[in-house]
Amino acid sequence: MRLTSLLALATVALAGRRDKPGDKMLVDTSAVAGALSKSAKFGVDPGETNLEYYNNYWACPQYMATLMIWYRAVVPDEEQWKKVLQSDIVETYNEYGKMHLTLDEVVAVYENGTKYVETPKNASAIVYAPVPFNQTGYDEYYPTVKEFYKQLDLGTYYGGGLLAYWLAIFLIGMFTNLAKHAFFGIYQKMKGHRFRKHVSLPALWGYKHCQTSGGWLGGFISMCTPTRAQSLAVAGYLIMAFIFCFTQFDLFTPNYYFEANGDQLARYLADRTGIMAMTQIPIVFLFGGRNNFFMWLTGWSFDTFNIYHRYSSRVMVVYAIIHSICYSYIERGSYFAIASSQFYWIMGVVATICGSLILFQGLHFFRSRWYETFLVIHLVLAVAFLVGMWYHCRTLGWMQYLYATIAVWSFDRFARIVRIFWSGFVVSGDFELVDPDQLIVKAEMDYSKWWSIYPGVHVYIYILNGKFWESHPFTVYQSPFAEETGKMTVLLKAKEGKTLSLANLLAKGDGKRRLKTLIEGPYGSKHPIGKYDSSIYVAGGIGITATYSYAVDVIKKSTAKTLVFTWVVRNETCLTWFKTELDTLLADPRVEVNLYVTGNHTDIPPLGGSESDSKNSEKSVSEMNPRLNIVYGRPDMTVEMPAYIERCAGSTAIVVCGPPVLNDDIRLSLVQSADCSKVDYYEEAFSW
Repeated sequence: MRLTSLLALATVALAGRRDKPGDKMLVDTSAVAGALSKSAKFGVDPGETNLEYYNNYWACPQYMATLMIWYRAVVPDEEQWKKVLQSDIVETYNEYGKMHLTLDEVVAVYENGTKYVETPKNASAIVYAPVPFNQTGYDEYYPTVKEFYKQLDLGTYYGGGLLAYWLAIFLIGMFTNLAKHAFFGIYQKMKGHRFRKHVSLPALWGYKHCQTSGGWLGGFISMCTPTRAQSLAVAGYLIMAFIFCFTQFDLFTPNYYFEANGDQLARYLADRTGIMAMTQIPIVFLFGGRNNFFMWLTGWSFDTFNIYHRYSSRVMVVYAIIHSICYSYIERGSYFAIASSQFYWIMGVVATICGSLILFQGLHFFRSRWYETFLVIHLVLAVAFLVGMWYHCRTLGWMQYLYATIAVWSFDRFARIVRIFWSGFVVSGDFELVDPDQLIVKAEMDYSKWWSIYPGVHVYIYILNGKFWESHPFTVYQSPFAEETGKMTVLLKAKEGKTLSLANLLAKGDGKRRLKTLIEGPYGSKHPIGKYDSSIYVAGGIGITATYSYAVDVIKKSTAKTLVFTWVVRNETCLTWFKTELDTLLADPRVEVNLYVTGNHTDIPPLGGSESDSKNSEKSVSEMNPRLNIVYGRPDMTVEMPAYIERCAGSTAIVVCGPPVLNDDIRLSLVQSADCSKVDYYEEAFSW
C-alpha cells in the first residue's frame, strides 16, 4: 500500500465522528470503504496529499456511485443514509479536498450510477462502471473495522472510568464533610479508631508527611510522603490506569489494516493511551487550581489535591509518551519521515515534550528551592502543552476534553480576578517588622468587608511594588485591633524572594510602611472545631494565626469545656507583638496557654499589665498569669500531646499549624497513642 493511502486512511479513520463512542453506523459505513477497496479496482491515483486524494476520487464517478450504493446497502433508512452522505462525503470532501459539494450533487451521482451497475467479470481488472454491493467481501472486512473502533471506544470508556474513580473518591469526602458539619453526632459514632490509627493519620512509610523524605542523589530525589489514606486513593488510580492499558486486545489475522499482530497491538495501544491521556487533562488542571469546586465540597486541603494533581499528571504524560512511541513504531522505516512532517504530528510531539518537561521541572527538588521560577516555567509549559494539543487534535477529534480543560482553567483565572475585586481591589495595609531577628512582619490590612473573616481562611496577597505579579498565601485572622477597626491581620516570616524584599524595605525605615496591595480571597474551609467538647491548639512560629483564629471562635461561640493552647517560638518577643491576642485567650478561664521558647531567654513584659508595669515588674510571666506556662526548650510532642488529651474531657479536636517537623511529631504521637478514639486531627499546612 502506498504511503499516501496509509496517510489518507489514518486521516479518515481518526477524523470527524471518531470521538463519539458506540456509533454502530460509523463502523458499518467505515467497513464499506475498506471492503470496497478490496472488492474492486477503479484505477484512481490517490496522489500525494489529501487535496489530491479527495479530488481524484471525486473525479471517478463510478467509484463515488459504488461507495454510495454500498452505503445504502448497510444503511437502509433513507434519512440516515443521507446523513451519512452529508458527513462522509459532502463535509469530508469539502474540508480536505477544498471543494464546494452539495448533498443534491452527491445524490445525483448516486442516482445516475444506479443505472449502470455492473458485476466485474475479472476481479483484478480496472472497472469503469459502478459495482453492486458485495456482502461476502463486506463480511470479511467488517471484523477489522469493528475491532479498530472497539479499541477506540475502549479508550474513551476506560478514560471515563478513571474519571469516575475520582468522582467516587470525592463522594466519600463529600459525605464525610457533610457528616462533620450537619450530622456531627452521627459522624462521631461512625469514626473508626483503627482506621484513623493505621490509615488516615500515618504517612505511607516512616513518620514524615509534612517533612521531606528521601533525599537520594544528593537530595535530587525527594518528596513529601502522602498519608496512607491519600496513598490508597492514588494506588487505586494507578492500578486502574495500568490495567486499562493492557486489557481487551483482540489480535487476529487476516486484519486488513495491520497484517502483523505487533502492528495491531501498537496501533490499538497508541490510540487507547492517546485517548485516555486526553480524558485526564481536565482533572489535571482542575486539581492544580485554586478554585477547585471539589475542594469546597470535600473540605480537603490544597495540599491533598496537589498530591492528586501530581499523580494524575504523571499518568497523563506517561500515556502520552506511550502513545508517541507506539505511533512512531507504526510509521517506522521509510514512512516515518513524511508522517513526522505532518503538522498535527509535530504539534503532538510539542505537547508530549512540554508535558514531560513539566513533570521534570515539577520535581520537589526544583519547586522547593526555586518556587517562583518553577511557577513561571510551569505556566509557560502548560500553555505550550495546550496549544500543542489543540493543533494535534483539531482534526483528529476528542476536542471536548480540551474545551473542558480550557473552561476549567479560564474559570480558575476568572474566579481569581473576581475574588480580588470582592476583597476591595487595591487596598492598603500597615506593615510592621515586629521581630527584626526572626524577620516577622505583622500587617493590619483594609479589605472590602463584603466577606467575613472566619477560622481557616487564607488569602493570596500581591504587594504592588517590585514583582507585583507574585502572590503568596497567608492565613488571615483578626487581632483585637482589627476586630475594632474592621480590618484583617496577617503574619508573615520573611525567607526569600518577595517576603525578604518586604522585610528589607521595612528595615530600611522605622520598621513600618503603608503599602498598596491586592487581596485574592477568601479561600479555605472552616472545620467544625466548636462542636467538640474540648480542643487542643498547637502552633509553631507564625502558625499561630490559624490556631488563634479557631480558639477565639470557640471561646465566643462554643461551650467547650477545655482549650489547651500551645505555641512554640524562637524567642519571647512574641509576647510584645502578640500581647493583645494572648490577653484575649487568657481572659477566658477555660484556656490554658503553653509557650515553648526554643531560643535565648530575654526580658519580656507580663501579660495583662501595661507596658510601664512590665518595665518595673520583677515577677515572672507565669507568676503574673498562672494559666500561662512558659517552658524553655523544644517540646517532645510524643510526651506532651497524650498529657493534653488526658486533660481534655469528651470529644477533642486537635488543630495544628507549624513547621513540618512539629506537625509530623504530633501526627506520630496520635498514631502511637493507646487511646486516640476521642480525638480528630486537623492540620493547617501549605506545602509547595
